[in-house]
Amino acid sequence: MTIDQMKLIISSGKSAERRKAAKKIGINKTTSLGECLLTAYLKESKSPKTWETQHEMIKALGLIEYKKALPIIDNIVGQNQPYSMISNAAAQSYVRLKRKGFVK
Repeated sequence: MTIDQMKLIISSGKSAERRKAAKKIGINKTTSLGECLLTAYLKESKSPKTWETQHEMIKALGLIEYKKALPIIDNIVGQNQPYSMISNAAAQSYVRLKRKGFVK
């Protein structure tokens, strides 16, 4: 899947396609799509039915280390919803975004 294809699919009308694109962005570390992914997440976050897609998007934002997402992710972590997969993904992404790197 090319960057242009991922960019197109991340704004698809189908949640499963958006979820797949978010997963690919995270796995491939496609940092150039960070802004596009964050915008898609903000739109996605308005629908509680798409929690799986939101989970993948938040996870991908952490994997690509998209620092501009930190205030949003920090807010989710601060809410600390019990048994929430979105909170779980946000906590993981928060750690990825805040860490400075590994010391060897």
